[in-house]
Amino acid sequence: MVSTPSSVQEFLDLDLVQSIVDATGQRLEARLAEPLIQPRGLTLQQAAAYCGVSHREFNALTRLGLMPAPAFRQGNKPAGHPIWDKAAIDAAFDRLSGLNTNARPSTVEEWRQRLPAHDG
Repeated sequence: MVSTPSSVQEFLDLDLVQSIVDATGQRLEARLAEPLIQPRGLTLQQAAAYCGVSHREFNALTRLGLMPAPAFRQGNKPAGHPIWDKAAIDAAFDRLSGLNTNARPSTVEEWRQRLPAHDG
C-alpha cells in the first residue's frame, strides 16, 4: 500500500523550495537593476504603435510624406524588413503638430535627397 503524505511539508523538501525561490528572486532583482534599452530603430508595427495608429495607417502616412521613409532595411535581401528612425518620427510629429515649424527633414531624408536617381 502506498502511503500519502499527511501535509505539504512531508511531500516537499522545503529547503529546496526556499533555495529555488531565493535564486529566482536574485535573478529577477538583477534583471530589474539592468537599464532598459529603448531601441531607436523601430519595425513597422513598433513605429505604428509608437504613433498610435495601425500599421496600414502608418504606411499611408509614409506614402503621403507625413511620416518619414524607413531609415534602412534589415536582413540580407534587398527587400528586407524596413526599420524606421524614432528620432525622424518625432521630428515628423513635431512638424505635423506645429510644435516645430522650422524642423528640417532628418539626416537620412537629406542624404536620400542627395543620392543620384537609381533605375532599379
